[in-house]
Parts: sequence; C-alpha cells; structure tokens
Amino acid sequence: MVPPTELANLLRSAFTQADRLLRLETPLGPNALLPERLDAAEHLDEGGFRLELTALSDDADLDPARLLGQPVRLDLLTQLSRSTLRPFHGHVTRFEQLGANGGLVRYRLVVEPWLAFLRHRRDSFLFQDMSVIEVIDSLFGDYNGQGRLTPAWRWSLHDTSVYTRRSVITQYEESDFDFASRLLAEEGLFYFFEHEVVQGRGAGRAPHGDRRCQRRVRRQRAGCHPLRSRRCHRQRRRDRPLAGRTALADQRRVGRQLGLPRQRQAQRPARRAAARRRSAVDAAGHRLPRPVRV
Repeated sequence: MVPPTELANLLRSAFTQADRLLRLETPLGPNALLPERLDAAEHLDEGGFRLELTALSDDADLDPARLLGQPVRLDLLTQLSRSTLRPFHGHVTRFEQLGANGGLVRYRLVVEPWLAFLRHRRDSFLFQDMSVIEVIDSLFGDYNGQGRLTPAWRWSLHDTSVYTRRSVITQYEESDFDFASRLLAEEGLFYFFEHEVVQGRGAGRAPHGDRRCQRRVRRQRAGCHPLRSRRCHRQRRRDRPLAGRTALADQRRVGRQLGLPRQRQAQRPARRAAARRRSAVDAAGHRLPRPVRV
C-alpha cells in the first residue's frame, strides 16, 4: 500500500504547467496556480484588453494581498509555439475563490493592463499651453514608480505638428482614465497594447496611433446576510483594488497632500507663472479669462 505522504507527493508532482496550453507566471511561484480556462478580449481603446482566467490550486488559503495589483504573465501556445509563445502581460485587478472539491481549489483572476489603475484616481487640474500629446505624457509619467506599475507607451504619429497646443485643457472631477480617453477621442487618436518578452519577463506597452496611419490595494471581504435558519449555506470571497484615500487641498498644498511625484509638483507653479505672463488673447484672437486657482 502506498503511504499517504508518498501518494500526496505523486499527485503534487503531476500538478504542473509543463506542456499545457496556458502557462501562468505569478509572484506565488511557477505552479501555484494552474490555468484552466481563459476568456480574453482585446480592443482598440476601451482600456486595451481584459483577461478573465480560471485557475486551479492545491492551496485553499492563497493570500489575495500577494496577487492584487501585482504583475503577472500568461503564455499561450499557438501555431508558432515551437519558436515563441504568445504572451499577455498585465496586473491582477480582481481575485476570488470559486469553490473546492476537497482536492483542488478553483480561483478566478482578472488581469488588465497598467492603464486600468488610472480609473482609481480622480483629479481636478488645469493644463495650460500644452498639446494633448504633452498632457498624456505628463499624466502617464505620474504613475512611474507607483507601487509595481511600470507604464510603457510610445507614439506612432504621422505629423506631430497637427496636434497644436491649447490655451487651457481642463480636467474636472474625472478619473485619469476617463480624462485621457476623452482627450484621445477628441483628437481622433486610438491605442492598443503590444506584448513582448524581455529577458524572460513579460512587458506590455501601449502604442498610440493617429487617424492618418496605422493606487494602494485594499482587501474586501464578501459579507453574508443571515438566513432564516440562522446559517450561511454559501459564501464567496472576492477581492479587488479600491481607492485608498481622498484628499482635498488648495493651490499651494495640492502636490504635497495628494502625494504626487515631484516632477508634477514642480511643473504646476511653472505653468501658473507662465499663465500670468501670457497675454490675455490666444492665437485665434479670443480674449481669455484670467487664470483661476483650483
């Protein structure tokens, strides 16, 4: 008779991603989660892509804090897999346990690009004498070094001179994602994500094309309302990142209290000083209102 410990080791040795259609690399280790099913959607605009992945594990107590917001890479076997795999690189934005059968536990993960985290910060800000390209670069640059986010993007524009500077671009009570999406739509710009493997690790970047050419993670427990029998028959836990704090500040303390990078804090006084020196008439001859404080 096979000893229980040896039988458990045999079952664990068969729990591997080798030669499977899907392979998932996470901070938990190579075989902590075994991909079972993938529902993937890729778009022009609309956030780029969204991967909903069902995975199996022999551990019923995986800590969501070790996955939420963390970068992961999913490799897909294709017709060209003898030479290369089809990678998807993103961050875990949702994690939940679906159930167990006594041996394996089934989890669901949602993986989205770094752009998805721009939905969690809302701001009110005036960008003066800047083009849409410059505003987007400044906005995305704010997220460099924020947690595990490593934003990467490039522009593929036929003629950058077409996108002229505007006297004022206003962001008012908008999330950074909605603000960026609105500006790109106004200029007829679109974007999509490219995935590539760099030194064994995944990387995803968002190239932007024009019409002329091609914050902190908080754990949340799922509650259960008492039934008439005073027993809970089923409970499901679901974790996703939410906004960690709300800050209000005046013009002089906005950068420091919101915890923005120094680069953006330094740019704000310079923009306001330039606005005060600028003539009250723009290039089209329209009289502009005096700069206001926000």
